[in-house]
Amino acid sequence: TERASEEERIDDFVSMERLFNELPYDNRMSVEEYLSCDNNIPAEELITDEEIIEVVLEEDGAQVEGNTNEEVEIRPTISLHQAVTGLKTLTQFLQYSTELEILPEDIVALYRVQRLMELKYTESLKQKTLDSYVNMG
Repeated sequence: TERASEEERIDDFVSMERLFNELPYDNRMSVEEYLSCDNNIPAEELITDEEIIEVVLEEDGAQVEGNTNEEVEIRPTISLHQAVTGLKTLTQFLQYSTELEILPEDIVALYRVQRLMELKYTESLKQKTLDSYVNMG
């Protein structure tokens, strides 16, 4: 039975080789080449925690380093109220600026953003007392 199965495999191999030879392609490969073409491609591979961390840090543009004495820059959080105030100032500056040539459509777009931010700011307010709601700033 072992010999019979080996003969079957050889017959299958020969018939596949014959079929491959009948294909109308210029770049022919043998059956062995076709069957083993994916052998060198790693299909699955377990990676370590360190490799996962390296990949994540590389995507973030960070470098994997041990203990460093460098200080990390902490950017202050800008509140929505500060952003609205800054946008109002910028809009007024651009509207009345003689140094820059700003299109009226751009000023209108800034006003739209400003109104949206003011609405979000108003929605975010929590009324503790009537006085704190009336004095929004």
